[in-house]
Amino acid sequence: MEVATNGIYFIIYVTYIIVTTTCFALSSVLYLTKGIKTPLSNNKSYIKGKNLIATSLLLEGFVHLLMFITIVLGYDYQNMYEFVIPTIFFIQIIVIYAGLQTFLYSKVNVSYRLGVYMSVPIVVIALIHYAIFFIPSLHALVDSDNLTASYDAYLECTTSRVLDALLTAYVVVITSIGVYFLVVSKVRFLSHIRHYHDGEVCSKCTWIHILVWSLIVFYILCCVTILVTTPEFNVTSLWTQFVLSIIITISTLNIQEIYLHLGKAFGNADTNGETQQTEAADNGDDPISVIIDRWVNRSDRPYLAEGLTVNKVAEQMCLNKRLLSQYLNNVLNQNFNTWLNELKVKEVKRIIEEEPSQSFNTIAIRVGFSDAPSMTKIFKSVCGMTPTMYRNSLQKE
Repeated sequence: MEVATNGIYFIIYVTYIIVTTTCFALSSVLYLTKGIKTPLSNNKSYIKGKNLIATSLLLEGFVHLLMFITIVLGYDYQNMYEFVIPTIFFIQIIVIYAGLQTFLYSKVNVSYRLGVYMSVPIVVIALIHYAIFFIPSLHALVDSDNLTASYDAYLECTTSRVLDALLTAYVVVITSIGVYFLVVSKVRFLSHIRHYHDGEVCSKCTWIHILVWSLIVFYILCCVTILVTTPEFNVTSLWTQFVLSIIITISTLNIQEIYLHLGKAFGNADTNGETQQTEAADNGDDPISVIIDRWVNRSDRPYLAEGLTVNKVAEQMCLNKRLLSQYLNNVLNQNFNTWLNELKVKEVKRIIEEEPSQSFNTIAIRVGFSDAPSMTKIFKSVCGMTPTMYRNSLQKE
């Protein structure tokens, strides 16, 4: 075809040059951008997710470059949508999904095993397709009347069309499932962050919204592009992808600051200092249990301080007050005061056991009660006996 004189193809020609260059440039920007480092966070999860998003943009640029070369060589570029483009697009899905999971779960080690398993049908279908064309004996079984036919003609035979339909359907189905789980992951991520943070940190999560929805639109657009291959639609799709690539890059760069504040929400293993103590959260446990246990087991026994409120305790734990209250009510089945009183009673029992000569007034003051009678009342409500009865029971043993 005469690219330079054939209207729509000339527009496609120029568009591919612009979009290809942009994708390569944007991926380079992401690869070269280093995450913000602080004494408490080296942002490994952000850097890993950022690089995966950069890889997906690099693949996108490679696809456009491939299409551009096809047009320049005078071949029908639309044939690329039969097997080549869907296969590369599927790889993009896996890479992008891994990147987003790294972001949304703040984990460095995202498993690729599932992605490899899901890629097997794509590889099998593509191998069968090309094997039939290049191996004469197989080609004879499928289309014996056209053994010397060109690849373009082979694409029109029934077997090739069936394989193409299977591959396209598989890509569309997997993409749809991926979009669903992506939305679910985003909702859980934002809900989790709101439990731990208020104000500015949550407001910056808007970039997570923009990134996820941009990628979802990108997913859908690629699926439609595989199904609708008219030149006019290709031009529209290319420019839309151009805009989405810029938005995705800007969003990825802007969310890095969020990860300076996420250590206490996820307790991930890529932080240093205090947040390392919540590594158990990566095993599926609720990290709040680890945070609360660490606070309770501090050597200075912070629960014995006077005037404690749920706000003060949540602040000491670096937790959102609502999350702490919900955990106490829903998991421990206690309100804040009951939970705090049980901790104090446990300390009273320890003192009685280890220092039996101490007066109850002294013990009451030490554990944060106003006087001995108030301590006795709480002690009895928790243990079913008074401190005196508890001391006497120990002396009898």
